[in-house]
Amino acid sequence: MIFSIQTIQTSVAPLYEHPCTQSQRVDEVLYGMAVSVKAKENDWLFVSTPYRYEGWIHYSNLIDAKLITRPSSQVYYVNIVAADVLVAPKVQAPLLVCLTLGCIVRTVDEIADEVDLSQEKSGWTKIYLVDGRIGYIRSTFISQFPKSVSRESLCETAKLYLGTQYRWGGKTPLGIDCSGLCSMAYWLNGVVIYRDARIKPGFPIKKISPAYAQKGDLLFFPGHVGMMLDKTTMIHASEANKVVKIESLTKEWIERLTEVGSLWSIGDKMEPIDHQY
Repeated sequence: MIFSIQTIQTSVAPLYEHPCTQSQRVDEVLYGMAVSVKAKENDWLFVSTPYRYEGWIHYSNLIDAKLITRPSSQVYYVNIVAADVLVAPKVQAPLLVCLTLGCIVRTVDEIADEVDLSQEKSGWTKIYLVDGRIGYIRSTFISQFPKSVSRESLCETAKLYLGTQYRWGGKTPLGIDCSGLCSMAYWLNGVVIYRDARIKPGFPIKKISPAYAQKGDLLFFPGHVGMMLDKTTMIHASEANKVVKIESLTKEWIERLTEVGSLWSIGDKMEPIDHQY
């Protein structure tokens, strides 16, 4: 049963396993995302995210879903680590909110579809905040979700998080875990995958033979996932490395590989991953 639809109003909202801040953080939901409220317990709400991940979130992170009442506006996401939203289109203006990579905003009708934001004369874009206020963000700090995805774009997006500290349940440049990295790389390319280190039915990632693995595919290990960059390297976030990094697919990694997941069920066959390193 869904009680209501709410929108995240803080830049990063922690999602917990139980309704208290001392329980395990299982995910982070970003500004502008709509969640379905399924249960309530005091100041906590049990919610389901757009990518069907569930957990408890404090009510202070949520507001009525006003964003979805703006049918003529365009949806954009923040494309840099930190982007200030100001009350006026000038750097001296007061700050309304600071958003991070992946947060969602909607423009105020003034930008047409497919417009080149970098060519805006003012350099600023007027946007709606989820509470109904109007703010301004630098035009080059936001992008529209792409209408198609490529293997190259997935890899380049994942590289945006290089050097980010490892954080269990994290999903931003402030801290990210293995499945958070992979799911955000796909999310920012317009593809919703399961936010966990396993393949789940009902999502577009399907199991393929390792012999067909290519860049952008996901490599699954016991309790871990990384993204393949080429035949010999992957990018991943791990507790052992402390940060997101590119690592060689050594013999030890290959021996631990449990399965490979791909958005593309059929593609040009690639030679099996070799053990040269």
